Amino acid sequence: MNINNYFAFWNQASVTIHDIRSIRIEAGGGRYSYRLPASSFIYFTRGSATVWLEGHMHRVGGNYLLHGGKGMQLLVETSEPVDYFIILYKARLPAADAASSQQPGDNPSQEQYAFIPLYPAELRETAERMSGTWKVSTQMEKLYAKSLFYHFVYHLHWQMQRQAIIPLKPSLLDQAIQYMNDHYHTPITVESVAGVLNCSTRYLSKLFSQKLEESPVRVLTRIRLDKAVQLLTETNISLHEIAESTSYSDARALSRVFKKQYGMTPLQYRMQYREANSVPKWSPNRAGEVVVPPKPLCYIDNGYHNQLEHHRRGELPMFTRSKPTIAAIMFVCFTVLLAGCGATSGTNGNSNKNETANSSTQAATAAEQPANNGVKSFQDKFGTRDIPVHPQRIYAIGAASPLLILGIQPVGAPNYEVAPDYYLSNYKNKINIVGDYPPNYEAIIDLKPDMILASDYIDAEVYEKLAKIAPTATFVWQGQDVYGQLNQIADIVGKADEAKKWISEHQERGLKAKDEISQLIGADETISILWIYKDSFQIVGNRNVGHVIYNLLGLKPHPLVKKTIDDNNGELVFTDNLSLEALPDYDADRLIVMVSDVDAGAEENFNNMKQSGVWKSLKAVKNNKVYEVPYDKWWSYTVLSVDGLLDDAVELFKR
Repeated sequence: MNINNYFAFWNQASVTIHDIRSIRIEAGGGRYSYRLPASSFIYFTRGSATVWLEGHMHRVGGNYLLHGGKGMQLLVETSEPVDYFIILYKARLPAADAASSQQPGDNPSQEQYAFIPLYPAELRETAERMSGTWKVSTQMEKLYAKSLFYHFVYHLHWQMQRQAIIPLKPSLLDQAIQYMNDHYHTPITVESVAGVLNCSTRYLSKLFSQKLEESPVRVLTRIRLDKAVQLLTETNISLHEIAESTSYSDARALSRVFKKQYGMTPLQYRMQYREANSVPKWSPNRAGEVVVPPKPLCYIDNGYHNQLEHHRRGELPMFTRSKPTIAAIMFVCFTVLLAGCGATSGTNGNSNKNETANSSTQAATAAEQPANNGVKSFQDKFGTRDIPVHPQRIYAIGAASPLLILGIQPVGAPNYEVAPDYYLSNYKNKINIVGDYPPNYEAIIDLKPDMILASDYIDAEVYEKLAKIAPTATFVWQGQDVYGQLNQIADIVGKADEAKKWISEHQERGLKAKDEISQLIGADETISILWIYKDSFQIVGNRNVGHVIYNLLGLKPHPLVKKTIDDNNGELVFTDNLSLEALPDYDADRLIVMVSDVDAGAEENFNNMKQSGVWKSLKAVKNNKVYEVPYDKWWSYTVLSVDGLLDDAVELFKR
């Protein structure tokens, strides 16, 4: 959306101002986290800080303006005094205009941007007047504050126009979560969300599992439970009314889900909360207060700070492994995809490798200590239990590729894992597709598995049901490469020696391929790998196909790609979504291009890119060194794909 469309939106939109705050972080600083309860302008006027807005980092120095949509995570980290304004509002088009747009990402008030105003005086003065007027709390003054808000918006967008600022369109994942936040009170399903976003249910579920290690159903459940908690603690309405407000069939259904999450009934939670009175409201009369919280806080949808959830470690922009509420679930953005077969964009790395190592060690220890009766003790995040030492009939969830490498044919695997994976769907011994996710438990029972092996992104509820069918072991999905994952699974199924042998042979193949390709590509030639979507593209890092190109074959990434990898602790799946204007920043000697075949419109977008002057100006295009590769073979990151792509990559550069 260009800036003229923004002006058109603001000319038609109905605006409600929720709050206007003047916030000060005192000397000594700290780390402060907020969940934006509404669309927000955040205007820093004094001090230096590192600020993350939905996973995008900004170096703030005195005069800096950010905009974020409802539900985005704002994280401020500083060691010195910082002053900023936060203006919370809601803007929507009249129903007739809104009906013409079906995409949740079409609302400019939900988009993210940041810039340094060239003319800050007018913006600052207007923000100060808005804040001061808002404190008075009379209806007349609030009307005046609203008129000042329009003046602020006009002057801001006038400067954006002069400075050619391009907002970031929310990603498909952001849009899905936003849609859930807006419609949690209705009986929406994964299918209906996918329909609104014009993507397949399989792709949406896979996106959630890869980026968040969670299913869409579980995320929606947490959104609804967060709202239930708010209603329990903020109101006196009945449990039946709360159930209706959160789209549960009755109070009993809500209580069952609530108790499983919080370990107590909703009414027990309400009573305990009121006795402790531990969540202070952010009162409208405290607008000028100094912000000095003992721990990072989440700013939730009711306009209050929520001290029940604290900011978690920086492994993912959205989830922790300690069952957080949705306030922690939705901390974004980067995440990138598939770090260890699944991670967050631009922000993943080694932050959870210790946890991975510990989990792998636990699995290894269990594998080396078999008990009587052919079983051994095994521990993962779901607890400790006995599993077979040498299972013969394994149902695999996320583990099919490693098992095949180890010489174990699973008795079944879900459709979402097998169907989109070229190497699994074309494996010499056909993989038995059984169910999807959530699993088809009856079909799994019919397989008579002696063990179920699953990645640890499965829901606790799913685990409990699977464990009733057969001993179920999970492996750590996040924060390790394909070799670490293979070793971990090998320890679980008693195939450690086979894993070591395969890795050794595979790496030997890699060295031979590296020698061969060194004769084809100069040592100083750079490579960028593009992943094309319907309205944007991403640059692939050193995971997925990047693992083969950069790590195994030793080819040289474009300097900006190398810097981004280094800035993310040496691990980058891919960058955030980029627009065509950013393409020259990655102008490498050679380009590898993958066009998504699961994102409708990606092929058309690529064709349009190729017609642009930006594309035609690239070195690789001018020198005929652009390599289009089949998406189905090149997108994934498994032991089967990295091995198979070694030969394909060498042949690619022989063209």
